[in-house]
Amino acid sequence: MRLLDSLKFTVLPSDAMDFFRSITANLIHQRLMTVQSHHSCDHDFLDLLMNARRVDSVEISQSIKDIDDASFRQQTDDDQNQNQNALTGLVTQDVSKTLDQNEILAQSVLFFSVGFETSSQLLTYCTYCLALNPDCQETLYDEIEKTLGMNHGRIDYDIVLKMVYLDAVISETLRLYNPVLRMERQASEDYTLGNTNIVIRKGMIVGIPVWALHHDPQYYPEPYAFKPERFLMENREQIVPYTYLPFGAGPRSCTL
Repeated sequence: MRLLDSLKFTVLPSDAMDFFRSITANLIHQRLMTVQSHHSCDHDFLDLLMNARRVDSVEISQSIKDIDDASFRQQTDDDQNQNQNALTGLVTQDVSKTLDQNEILAQSVLFFSVGFETSSQLLTYCTYCLALNPDCQETLYDEIEKTLGMNHGRIDYDIVLKMVYLDAVISETLRLYNPVLRMERQASEDYTLGNTNIVIRKGMIVGIPVWALHHDPQYYPEPYAFKPERFLMENREQIVPYTYLPFGAGPRSCTL
């Protein structure tokens, strides 16, 4: 970074960085004021980074573990909330030093940039699937019109959460066209698979074929057909756990 500064080379335009720096500084100030006034925290990505700024590595590791465990339980109970509750996947497992404001800024910009392309890809494929399936498109349109009508035409986060068919459409799109085809995890300890003699050794890298799982007819009949009904509440229980992994699973799942 010092070399780049010496050469006056910037990865991002200075006005864009100034914009993010200003927003980040204001948010940090607001969060600090919230903590000082003893109000509840948001427990989001920025909150985790600020915890790393305030406490030592032992406290951070325990805090992350606690939030991870809660996130894992929430994901198991209701995978609709998986994306919101798994933010800790972007935080390093061992924090050996506190983070300054520039490091928090860097992490926030990274968080924004890596989430932009995956979100735009999801919306593109979602539009594509709806164009090819006019019946699904009509069902979704009717739900949106009905739900917005109940809220006098105003759209907000809470009203979007009530659109169960919209959630099913997005979930099915992620099953068919997940941005991540394969993911890897490193074993933190030795683990024996079920009643077999197969042992995954500590430190071993385990590859998870997400695309293959999402398109396996054993788990999803007619795997290449666009059927949002798979993810409606009455059908969700039929989905075998850990066969739907658009964001991974467990305490290292992704928020994007």
